[in-house]
Amino acid sequence: MADSDAPTRMTPNVPSHLATPGPPPRFQRYAVERVLGEGGMGTIYLARQLDLDRKVVLKIIKPELAAEPTLVARLQLEARAAAKISSDHVVQVHETGIENGVPYIAMEYVAGVTAAELVSRRGRLSPVEATRLVLDVLRGLKAAHGASVLHRDLKPANILVAHDGRVKIADFGLAKLDGSQKPTKQTTAGAILGTPHYMSPEQADGRPVDARSDVYSLGVTYYELLTGVRPFNGPSFMAILNQVFSAEIRRSARSPPRSRWPSSELACASWRASRRSARRRRPRRSPCSSRSRRHHSVASARSSSPQERSVRRSPS
Repeated sequence: MADSDAPTRMTPNVPSHLATPGPPPRFQRYAVERVLGEGGMGTIYLARQLDLDRKVVLKIIKPELAAEPTLVARLQLEARAAAKISSDHVVQVHETGIENGVPYIAMEYVAGVTAAELVSRRGRLSPVEATRLVLDVLRGLKAAHGASVLHRDLKPANILVAHDGRVKIADFGLAKLDGSQKPTKQTTAGAILGTPHYMSPEQADGRPVDARSDVYSLGVTYYELLTGVRPFNGPSFMAILNQVFSAEIRRSARSPPRSRWPSSELACASWRASRRSARRRRPRRSPCSSRSRRHHSVASARSSSPQERSVRRSPS
């Protein structure tokens, strides 16, 4: 996990704050190695679990904020949400607890980069690579929504791409447990939770959200992977939201949830069917077949006499 993996919580009047990391905390079962990410409320460390001799990611609440019950509850909710999901495409939670007064989550360590870092390095991904990545994310979303978990902060920075090609969804810090399978409202009064560049219009507007909101955010992510730019950008929170709701992009950005795929499972199935259809429509011929035909035509013309070429050109 990288520093961009820290969960984003933005309100119209309160900017996110990055603080200087303090000394690493001490744990009995974990040896902290280095900082991976730093946010306004917590820090993410790479650590080694001593009893199992494996690398893990430790996400902690800053000691000065550890007594804040809302933050502790949010961290515990993140752990429960991720633990409910069983998927190869979701970062797994090992355990959660409090040690020396510091709440923490121990999670799977994925050696690799985020999708945001891939775009930053390359400019954009190829259609094949971007589609494969998004399909893997859809598989993770299918498992999450099947466990009644809404991510609510899906973006390239929260998608991990391992060195061996595995793709995993990370950071359920803004997740919502939707046990009723009905649209749920935002949990913090007066605040908009998420990242404005990727949130659905109903989420940005504080309206009830469901699985279709995550599918929308993945669509925005897919756009960025393919083009290298965000469809909505601006110098401030409100400037971005104004773009989301502007008349020029009303047809795409303000599309009502009912016009989107109702679930990540149907979206994934549709995309797979589209790929199969595209492969069937692709002409099956040797890469050099067109070159061979041109060569044969040229050779035939050169070997023919002027009289033979004249006969072939004359009408029957």
